Amino acid sequence: MSASHFRSTICDNLALIVFLTAYFFLTVLGNLIYLIPGGDIIGRIAIEDFSIANFKTAKSGGYFLLLFLPFIVTPIVAIFTRRFLGQYVNRTVKLFTDFSRLDFIAIEVIVYSYVFFSFWNADAVELLTRGSDVYDAVRSRYDLLDRLGYWPQMSLKSLLVFLACYGFVRAIRSRETFWIVAAAVNFILTTIFLVLLNMKWPLLVFYMALVVSTFAFARKRPYSGTLMMSLVTLLAYTLISIALLRVVPPPSSNPGHLFGRVKSTALTSKTLLAATLLNRMAQPYPYYFDVFTQDGPVCGTLTDRIMRKVNPCQPSNLIYSRMFGDTGFDEFVSRNGTSPQSVHVYGYALNGWPGAMIELILASVVLGLFISVPAMTSNIAATIVVMGALTGYYFSQLPFEGAIIYDHGILWWGLLIVAYTAIKFITRRTDIIHTNT
Repeated sequence: MSASHFRSTICDNLALIVFLTAYFFLTVLGNLIYLIPGGDIIGRIAIEDFSIANFKTAKSGGYFLLLFLPFIVTPIVAIFTRRFLGQYVNRTVKLFTDFSRLDFIAIEVIVYSYVFFSFWNADAVELLTRGSDVYDAVRSRYDLLDRLGYWPQMSLKSLLVFLACYGFVRAIRSRETFWIVAAAVNFILTTIFLVLLNMKWPLLVFYMALVVSTFAFARKRPYSGTLMMSLVTLLAYTLISIALLRVVPPPSSNPGHLFGRVKSTALTSKTLLAATLLNRMAQPYPYYFDVFTQDGPVCGTLTDRIMRKVNPCQPSNLIYSRMFGDTGFDEFVSRNGTSPQSVHVYGYALNGWPGAMIELILASVVLGLFISVPAMTSNIAATIVVMGALTGYYFSQLPFEGAIIYDHGILWWGLLIVAYTAIKFITRRTDIIHTNT
């Protein structure tokens, strides 16, 4: 297989590949390590008394079946979806209109202004620098998110990330000066706002989108460009983790030693950071399976959620409390602490095996629609493919509705595309009518 054919194959199945790859490395790999003699030591970095032997249902057939279910179900459903619905997706995407330069600037000015004033009013900079330990950092994060509310976060995580990806895709495809400058400005501004959120994953997801864009659509040196963006992402994860965990470099009276101290701290903290990344998604899985296998849907069912019933708890909050108990945080933080899991594990928590299958099949259909998008037909289509990759990542650690309607969801940037296309269509029709009259 040639390099170009390999890239084309990856691009054609990007959302599916990202979902399965992210799920394997973030959830499956850690659980396989825990099963190896001595592997529990990785888990004890996060939870002092963690041991896979403490879970009654671990190592059962159901435990492994649920763990590996996405590799069995998702490729089949996604490929069948493309086979039967691909032509309709193709026709629909070809109707979407690329942004003109002036319209792109106007939309970005409006959204960036709204986000800027929302962060300003929330005192985001002061909250980012508040506190000297991880407890203060988490309290500040929740305080900021509470002050911001839903819509500013949606504008940043969904709309601005989409627009930044669009500008970046268009820059590497066209090599036009305007779009190169737009991509650079978006990279800087979006990075600043995402850092101000005091969270690791939104910035890492954004950089992951740029990595994917570079690999899929760069016309020159795609592999070296992908490597460079991957290194930027790794560096960002390391530095932001040091900041958020308040792993502060040792003091020094010489400001010139600052870079060396940061580098030293990163190197000495690499085991903690690597274990944190490995444990974050993998460690909750045995808790989910054990609790919801033995106790059933104690947080309500899928039917309850469809009927908008008040549920006694959320699975992610319940498992967080089972994992960490008394964290030492105040009541607000403890109540909102979450331990996420893949889409089908959430389904299992709500309705057992039928719930797992329903959520996984729905997610697989969405992934199938994304891999049906003809990436090379337009810049909008290419960006949709990139956002589909992010959706695959979200499905690896959120319930089905999370990738759709949460503040980073498909719904919001999708509405932007549809609204812009509709406005341009109406404008063109109006111009034609005026010209004919």
